[in-house]
Amino acid sequence: MELTLSLVAADLDPGDLHELALDLRHSLVTEAGVEAELRAGSAPEATRGDLLSIGTLAVTFLSSGAAVALLNVFKAYFDRSSSVTVELERPDGAKLTVKAGDLRAGQLERTLSLAQDFLGARPS
Repeated sequence: MELTLSLVAADLDPGDLHELALDLRHSLVTEAGVEAELRAGSAPEATRGDLLSIGTLAVTFLSSGAAVALLNVFKAYFDRSSSVTVELERPDGAKLTVKAGDLRAGQLERTLSLAQDFLGARPS
């Protein structure tokens, strides 16, 4: 399954958000076992000449256990910057938004369940 993953952080400038997206891409590939590439597109005016959409990745899941691995990677990023929001979008237009509070102890199981449903990875 291929998804579009977008990072949103009001307190980061486009350059910092781009660096965070590059770092997240590396973590997704090495720690979560998913394919992730920067999404090509038109960049905001503030980043003249940049041909990449800031903070947007194309992510391809290769296993049903990807939801857990994905949330574990997100948790590490939320620990660094609680203002970051991750938005996932499926090809059919359905979206899932994950914020720092969604991965705290009291919310983690619910968020994991939502992510598994969203990814179609719920065990049978």
